[in-house]
Amino acid sequence: MQRILHLALALSCTLLLPSLATAQQESPTIYSPQLQQDLQRIGAAAGALIQTMPSFTCDETALSQAIRDHKVVRSMNLSGTVRTIRQPDGRIVETNDYDHQHILLFIPKVPPLFVRGGFAAALAYFLPTAQPCYRYSLSPGRIDFEARTDPAHACTQRGIKGFASLSPDGNVSHIERTIPPDVAKPLKLATFAAIDFAPVELGGNTYRLSHHMVAEMPLHDATGHFEATYTHCHLFTATVTLGPATEVPPEHSKSPK
Repeated sequence: MQRILHLALALSCTLLLPSLATAQQESPTIYSPQLQQDLQRIGAAAGALIQTMPSFTCDETALSQAIRDHKVVRSMNLSGTVRTIRQPDGRIVETNDYDHQHILLFIPKVPPLFVRGGFAAALAYFLPTAQPCYRYSLSPGRIDFEARTDPAHACTQRGIKGFASLSPDGNVSHIERTIPPDVAKPLKLATFAAIDFAPVELGGNTYRLSHHMVAEMPLHDATGHFEATYTHCHLFTATVTLGPATEVPPEHSKSPK
């Protein structure tokens, strides 16, 4: 299980990608004090997660399906490891290693849909830099958000709608969003995505990471459905094994008789 899964772009997509505001916002939106407080708290948590999340690895079990007319026409179970690695420039990169299933022993099976990107960007719709691109509304235990359409905000996405469920302690326990297919396709995004969060301890610190993910997007003649569960997360470490020292004979030394 040491092979990284590579799929055609038509079958592979990213889960979440926030829209970032680049235009000046002349008159900030006025929200209720409670909603302003919640947005500030969640925005800070989203920024801290992106800035401080260490490299780690989790076990992943997934189900990939193609559904047509409410019937499953193709299905594939996956199991393996997801590695979330912080690069020297600070970026977070996810890679997936799976047990490969084969057809006729040597032809690898390809799942109908494969989705990645559910960790570092999971709360990115609430980042302080992204908040000017959305309108938020508060109801008991829930914050809804919707992409702005007015030209005063030069945001890169449109049609995004979603909501976040809040736990009694104010943390985001669930988030989901939808994107119109014509917007999602060129950005290689899932048209629907939902994530459940759970606390995970890594290196003595607790992070609220993705525990369960569901995503969907149109395929050529069906709807792709991808569902993954992450367990046993721990810090990513690399090991190097040194063997016993051996003397290397000179290149032109005579062979022993």
